[in-house]
Amino acid sequence: MDKKQNKTDYLDKITFDNTKLPVDTRKKLKIADISNFHLKLNKAARFDKDKFKLYQKEDTKKNIPGIKLTPNFDKKSLNNVKSNHATMVESLKLSGYNIECLEFIPDWRMIIGLGNESVYETSMTLHHIYGIPYIPGSALKGVTRNYCITNNFSLDPSEREGKTPEEIGKLQEEKALQDKDFCTIFGCPKDSFFKEERKGAVIFFDAFPMNLTNDSIKIDIMNPHYPDYYGGKKKWPTDDQNPIPIFFLTLENVTFNIYIGVKMKDDKEIELRDNEGEILEVTKECVEKSLSEHGIGAKTAVGYGMSKAESSDEKAETIKKKEPEIHTIKNVTISYIAGKPEIKAHISVGKKTGKAFIYGNEAKELLKSLSDDLIKRLKRKKKVTIDVVEAGGSNYKITAIRASS
Repeated sequence: MDKKQNKTDYLDKITFDNTKLPVDTRKKLKIADISNFHLKLNKAARFDKDKFKLYQKEDTKKNIPGIKLTPNFDKKSLNNVKSNHATMVESLKLSGYNIECLEFIPDWRMIIGLGNESVYETSMTLHHIYGIPYIPGSALKGVTRNYCITNNFSLDPSEREGKTPEEIGKLQEEKALQDKDFCTIFGCPKDSFFKEERKGAVIFFDAFPMNLTNDSIKIDIMNPHYPDYYGGKKKWPTDDQNPIPIFFLTLENVTFNIYIGVKMKDDKEIELRDNEGEILEVTKECVEKSLSEHGIGAKTAVGYGMSKAESSDEKAETIKKKEPEIHTIKNVTISYIAGKPEIKAHISVGKKTGKAFIYGNEAKELLKSLSDDLIKRLKRKKKVTIDVVEAGGSNYKITAIRASS
């Protein structure tokens, strides 16, 4: 990276000489900047004097250079990640899964993985292959599950009396595990409603940022005023202790696509206390409420990882279902295989060419809705008009077929 240095945007002067990489590795590597941010942050951690440094403020009087760990995300690679993820989700739909997509826009900054193991004092969850920040599906499932326990399985005052918060939380979880619908959604151990270990019916997918840029990564600071007290060196938090700033990485101005899914055969009606409906719909509502009311990641108590508040008057939704754009393609020749069933075609959408398709149960349902004359046209490879929606990359899903006018 070759950026001009100023007081707020310091040069990222990482070299292999100030890392702890093996000597033979340093000799083999010739590129001074590492494109994968996960590798750059964790494998080529910068070491200065007696510690690994994430950030250093410039001090011209003491001749201390300003240092800031800067990513260099590749736009093409980011687009490939989004395209591959969308294709995977669409493939699951064609394989018999119901999928819901939610858009999550944090109100300000967010931190995922602050307390993960790191040579620095703080960390950030980065995908080990793509090198980008993301929200693991396990984190989404955990925060949603915790929300459901807290809000649906409260204890009576007599049950709470004399209990610590940890004990109350444990009792609430035990109560939740005796609920059939809770166990159906999230899974359960042997000591639960089903008397056996079961995995949850709902899948929580990893969520990737849709608009990530190099400027999305921001340095933030924690400034403990009583380090000797917290470290056990002093008995009291006295004012004679020197604050020691701790720097950490955050995400700002990012939007995440959150996908949850369930097999069609398992998407049945349930009643989770006040929430009634099909499994996926009930879970979606729990995800929305957990992110808007509890947030996700570290430091949610001070506003990190919280979504913008919903307003019933303005109907301001910050977690919302994405509606796909429908494209109408005329005079298309369909390849129709009745036995599978399978419907596919090569199409052009604007300047893009691609493949349109629909398989399995969805293809069966679509064929049932067609007239006998239209079925005959398909078998004779006569041209028809189709509606399609994007399914990631150059793939499109067929949603409707009708005779060309």
